[in-house]
Formats: sequence, C-alpha cells, structure tokens
Amino acid sequence: NVRLGPGTAGQVLNSGGAGANPSWAAATAVPAWVDEGSVSWSAETTDKTITFTNTGKRMYMIQIGLWTTVSGTIGLRFNSDTAGNYDFTTISTVDATVTNTAAATSFTLASGNSVRGLYGDLYVGGTNGASGGIAVAFNLGARGVSPVKGEWKGSANTTSANILVNGLTTTGFVHAYSINA
Repeated sequence: NVRLGPGTAGQVLNSGGAGANPSWAAATAVPAWVDEGSVSWSAETTDKTITFTNTGKRMYMIQIGLWTTVSGTIGLRFNSDTAGNYDFTTISTVDATVTNTAAATSFTLASGNSVRGLYGDLYVGGTNGASGGIAVAFNLGARGVSPVKGEWKGSANTTSANILVNGLTTTGFVHAYSINA
C-alpha cells in the first residue's frame, strides 16, 4: 500500500485501475447551463422574443410559466421563421387524442377551450443536424392540448425563440439557457 499525500485545491483523486496506485489530478470542467435571458409579461398581449447571446450551442433549455385570462393558443417559433417548417405531435390531456401536425408555421405549445396556464420546459437542439432539422423535446403541462415532440426544419442554427401569445392577456415568464455538452 502506498500512502498518498494531500492534493492541492481543485484536484480530484483518480483511480489507477486494478492493481495501480491512485493519484491526484486536475478536475475536468463540467459543462454548465449558461443564462441566455428571459422575457416576462404582466397582463400584456404582445408576442416576445429571446435572442440567444451564445449561438451555435449544442442545446437550449426554455422554461415556461405563463397564465392567460381567457382560453386560446400559445405558440413558439425559432429565428422568426414563419415558413411551414414545424412538425410536431400533440396529445390532448382531456381525451388522450394524439395528433401529428406537419408543415405548420409555429409549434403549438398549448391550445384549447380550457387552456389558461402553461408551465414546464422544452429542450431544443442548437445546431442543424445531418437530418436537416433541429429536434425539440417538450415537457410541458397545460390543460387542453400540449406537444410531446417536434422538429424545426429551419435552415439555420437556433439563434432566438419567439413566444406567441396571440393577443391573449398574459402574465408570466419564459427563460432560456444554453449548454455545449
């Protein structure tokens, strides 16, 4: 057995493997989420945009907490793209109906007669992959209809998120983060 002296600040203990002695080494940096900014509403009816300051990242996380005074539809676009580049699957929380939508002009985040709140997060690939699209995974809670998966087929890397409240009086926030893991 070898007695290992103390390491220095910031070092970690590495195993040398079977039959080998441990040693001190510099710690490897762990990727961290970087704040991209936020937008908020206080009884407002306007659509808003978060422009990402760290473009070209591997993934973005968008956290949502929105409440409206009446039922309606809340949507999402990337890079102000209004072309039919959004494919997604929604599920109704009322009757579990699954609907596939292709070539839409935005993602529908929540829709229906009973939708007044939308909360949760979604994960967005930051760079356009080999398939020609950017995958989006949704983890949202809304009464009515919410998406579960989607793909944005825009031609560029993700640089902004456009939150569409479609004239609904809205209160709440949307916050974005990026990571390059």
